[in-house]
Amino acid sequence: MSSSDIFTNASLEVSARGRPIPELTEWWRAGSEVFLPWLPGDEAAHQVQVAKAIAQAGFHPVPHLAVRRLASAHELDEFLARAAGEANVSRLLVIAGDIDQPKGPYGSSLDALVSGLPQKQGIKQIYVAGHPEGHPRVPREIMDEALRQKLAWGRDNGISMGVVTQFCFEAEPVIEWLARFQAEFTEAARIGIAGPANPATLLKFALRCGVGNSVRALQRQAGRFTRLLTETAPDELVDDLISAAAAGKIRLPQFHVFPFGGLRTAARWIRARQAIELAAARS
Repeated sequence: MSSSDIFTNASLEVSARGRPIPELTEWWRAGSEVFLPWLPGDEAAHQVQVAKAIAQAGFHPVPHLAVRRLASAHELDEFLARAAGEANVSRLLVIAGDIDQPKGPYGSSLDALVSGLPQKQGIKQIYVAGHPEGHPRVPREIMDEALRQKLAWGRDNGISMGVVTQFCFEAEPVIEWLARFQAEFTEAARIGIAGPANPATLLKFALRCGVGNSVRALQRQAGRFTRLLTETAPDELVDDLISAAAAGKIRLPQFHVFPFGGLRTAARWIRARQAIELAAARS
């Protein structure tokens, strides 16, 4: 895969609380995977409605499924049935969800997978979370073993699996994690990157999502926060990943874009980066 190709099939995260369809159809490549977070307080019916609109616009909706928020197996089965039946959903991102006590029988994403309900409702592709900077409350060894078990479950059950990572702002932990992942697994990993946004917005989301090293990296650049209207793009991170691949440390990944500065801004940045990489390849 060339450096220009890493942007071609980038996936995207949008909020069900906004109106993403007009900008999606104008700016994003048809057929792309569009991930749909299930935020606290969102209703299942609304998630299905937005997923349906995404599918009708020519994209692949990938709802998040935060299993600790589910009160019962019936609730899981009903959501999957509606998502598949009404919105043609065949792909999911399955995560535990950041609440300490599960509301129902699912304490981990693996618990929901082994229930058999995703297969029952025709889910073909399942993504799980990757954490290059580690998890704020779970030791790396436990996270690594949980990931190993989930990917093994997929292979054993004929389900295509992939990993989508949290966004980061520093390349070093991403390169280290990706090298370990690619050495052990054949499944694909999408690396989360934050689309261009002003530094204050990036810091807000980094603090909210608990990406520790990235928070410290942003705080070390404190002088930049006096320029609150200046957009910061993930070019340095991308360049470092391309360099690591050229040095044989990793294989080039594809990206999962968090458009914190807006979908249009993220799409314009991706197009600009593609043009840069194509020009470099031809020179």
